[in-house]
Amino acid sequence: MKINLILNDDTNIEYEVKEPNGKNKGFAIWGIHKSGSSLFTNIINKICDASHIPYINIPDFLFKRGIPLGDIKRIDNFPDLSKGYVLSGNRTYWNNSFFDISNIKNILLIRDIKDVITSHYYSLKISHTIPKGGKVRESMLKTREKIQSSNIDEYALNTIKHRKAILNNYLDKLPCSTIIYRYEDIIFYKREWIKSLCKYLEIDLSTNEIYKIVDKFDIVPEQEDQSKHVRKVIPGDYKTKLKPETIKILNTEFEHFLTKFNYINNLPKYSLDKI
Repeated sequence: MKINLILNDDTNIEYEVKEPNGKNKGFAIWGIHKSGSSLFTNIINKICDASHIPYINIPDFLFKRGIPLGDIKRIDNFPDLSKGYVLSGNRTYWNNSFFDISNIKNILLIRDIKDVITSHYYSLKISHTIPKGGKVRESMLKTREKIQSSNIDEYALNTIKHRKAILNNYLDKLPCSTIIYRYEDIIFYKREWIKSLCKYLEIDLSTNEIYKIVDKFDIVPEQEDQSKHVRKVIPGDYKTKLKPETIKILNTEFEHFLTKFNYINNLPKYSLDKI
């Protein structure tokens, strides 16, 4: 089937999606930039392919074409997700009454906001892929140029309002039944995490099939490489990159979120939590 993405200038872009397999239920995955969202999306997409579950990844589809999500005016022919479709690639809550997620399972991936900001700084400055054309390319080139003259502490403080808006939007808009995973879960406990997730989503893959998919993405660099999208991986990098006074401000500004997601005293243990 074809989904029609109608942009603000009335351009119609077709997005093709396969038919559901008739067995699996639909679900949606959400994250924030630099929370392991690309890894999460890639693994889920491979799991879906292996299980013949159709997934809809509009954010990445539009990004490659240089089109901002905000340019979508409406979406026609969007399927009922509960019939067995997966909504993936989401790094913000961009649903503007385009689809219904109230009757499906939702999974949110989060990370210590201090590590998110640190990782995003180097990504925007050096390593993040930029589309070949479009508004997104223009915007990212301007951001990259601007950030060259900005140090990481300035960037961290200037992005507080934006980060709070993303997190608050998730807490306000996602169903209360949403399952939360943390960055550390998918970095340190990949196999346990994905087995638990497949069980929760009722995806019938053997342990060997799951491990074959997950192990392809089990990449931890031996040392930091700022030119790579997978730069360092190990949590707590902010401690060597941000000034103590910047860390203190971020801890204060994001105390509510750090407490809710168990990032105040210790790294979280592997578990499933609900919002």
